[in-house]
Amino acid sequence: MKIILSGQPITSQEAQSIGLVADLYEPGTVLENVVKVAGELAQQSNYALCLAKEAICKGECFVCEHP
Repeated sequence: MKIILSGQPITSQEAQSIGLVADLYEPGTVLENVVKVAGELAQQSNYALCLAKEAICKGECFVCEHP
């Protein structure tokens, strides 16, 4: 919450260390890595992915509705 309220910039490494960013890629390798991750996600159960996305969205709404 402090990061959001203070507006202070953080490095990509800091963002990754606190879970705001899952992966960091070298310049020029982003598309290759995104395609790889998309392929991994495509192998997962559609139902499980749908439930995961729903849980994330419900969590976001809960935070917005209950400050």
